[in-house]
Amino acid sequence: MSEVMSSAPTVDIVTVQFHSKNSPDGFGGMQYTYKTAIPLEVGEIVVTPTKRGPGKGKVARIGLTEADLSPGIEYKTITEKDPDYDKMDTAVLEAWGRWEEIDTDISTDQLFARVESDTGYDADAISDTLYRRRRSTNDEGGNENV
Repeated sequence: MSEVMSSAPTVDIVTVQFHSKNSPDGFGGMQYTYKTAIPLEVGEIVVTPTKRGPGKGKVARIGLTEADLSPGIEYKTITEKDPDYDKMDTAVLEAWGRWEEIDTDISTDQLFARVESDTGYDADAISDTLYRRRRSTNDEGGNENV
């Protein structure tokens, strides 16, 4: 007897927040619930379907369950991360590594200032990138300190 394995992707439930000029990182306010089949982390920027067309949202919560959903509502699906966000991570990590190699005695404040100058991303965006990198490295069993 052979078992048939399901090839259906796992669907996760997340909440996102949209652009808010009143929030320090540019995203805030109400959280909106979406389904997704792509792996996401809190803080990542995603392309979200909205009634006005595609928008950008920041993932606020992950790991919600079907019990968190309201019955009778058809939830939209997030299908991609914001490609510019991946470019930001790459630029920040490359600049950070380059400055650490150039000056091994550089302070964290100086590193942030130089990476901000090189990439154009503010300190909050740089911190988010470094935090996600540390989490993903620790989740993979690594011991890298960024």
